[in-house]
Amino acid sequence: MKNVFLLCGLCLQLGAVSAQSYSSPESVVYDAANNRYLISNNGNNRILARSASGVLSIFTTNISSGPHGLEIVGNTVYACDGSSVKGFDLTTAALVFNVNVGGTFLNGICTDGINTLFVTDFTAKKVYKIFISTQV
Repeated sequence: MKNVFLLCGLCLQLGAVSAQSYSSPESVVYDAANNRYLISNNGNNRILARSASGVLSIFTTNISSGPHGLEIVGNTVYACDGSSVKGFDLTTAALVFNVNVGGTFLNGICTDGINTLFVTDFTAKKVYKIFISTQV
């Protein structure tokens, strides 16, 4: 009987580990303030957090298509999500920024480090410029 409980416990632990796994990871960014990596997990529409000790957890599932590129500015991580760029608070994971640029396949993202995001559209062959403060 003891072995059955041990086996059940082990299976539950393995299931919990596999629940947070990579599924078509697309992009990774280091969150220095929280000593972790954020990974866009394209295969199941979420952003994962990987701790310094290697533990994976779900950062957010508030993504509809992707996500693809990731970039951190201040206390916000920005993610390419279909035709939109979404921003999530690094502390709470709350959605704090959402701009639909009308793109078709937003993929890469970078910043000038101050107030501007540059986002590539793979399919439309364009680069969009978004001002963080005005969300335009």
